[in-house]
Amino acid sequence: QKKRQNALTPSSEAKNRSTMEHHQENGVNNNEEEYTSIATQTKMSDDDDENAHLEEVCDSFRQYATFARCDRAGRAHRLLTSLPQSQLEFLPQSMKPGTSEAMEREKEMQKAEIRNQFFIDSMLRHVGMPNSQDITQQEKHSMKKGKKKWSSDDNMSKVSSVLKSLVRDWSEEGAAERSQSYQPILDGVEKYLSLDGSMNHPPRLVVPGAGVGRLALELYARGYEVQGNEFSFHMLLASDFILNGGCSPERPFAISPWLTETRNVRCAADRAR
Repeated sequence: QKKRQNALTPSSEAKNRSTMEHHQENGVNNNEEEYTSIATQTKMSDDDDENAHLEEVCDSFRQYATFARCDRAGRAHRLLTSLPQSQLEFLPQSMKPGTSEAMEREKEMQKAEIRNQFFIDSMLRHVGMPNSQDITQQEKHSMKKGKKKWSSDDNMSKVSSVLKSLVRDWSEEGAAERSQSYQPILDGVEKYLSLDGSMNHPPRLVVPGAGVGRLALELYARGYEVQGNEFSFHMLLASDFILNGGCSPERPFAISPWLTETRNVRCAADRAR
């Protein structure tokens, strides 16, 4: 738990500093040899339980597209087999199997799956873990044909939470929600912890539940020394990717974070957006 909490900005004794702390002391880090991902740090440890949990988390990321498609197909099947014919007639054409509208809807959903899985695979590769394509190739060429281990619903829900958190914290579309969530905190910090130079060093802050890292980075950008604590490996892997060069305005990704949502959906296009 301690290692995961300190992953965004390790202590000064740690050999591998994260982006925020390293920039504060030494300028922008252009030496790739000095960066070691949280996944690699975990694999280098002697903690078998922690390594097993890391692999479970990565499995859930790798299986995202499969789960999304199976979940969608399962919901549609339950709906179509549970409603009486008198009610089925009121369904939109896009939800009636075999119609051109339904086929077009499914095509858009599958495109969204691919977008999300591509982002996730890029993230896993950046932090040094096999992605879904790597595992597929390994299974294809493996002589051992054992039973596949599927991820839990709990872990899969965390993958969806990561995608939605990324939109809030790092997209233009999430700017309004981000401002409502973080601006009161930023204003309060600047009010009660002044950067007027009266201290020998900038005030040191800790961000509990740092998620995918935007609040911690905003505080650092204002001149504070910041450590972001996060218990979830799902969030840590995503923040590692964002904060250490995996994604930038020059190399943006497109994701569809609401693909698996069933609430607050006005039309099918909302989920694939």
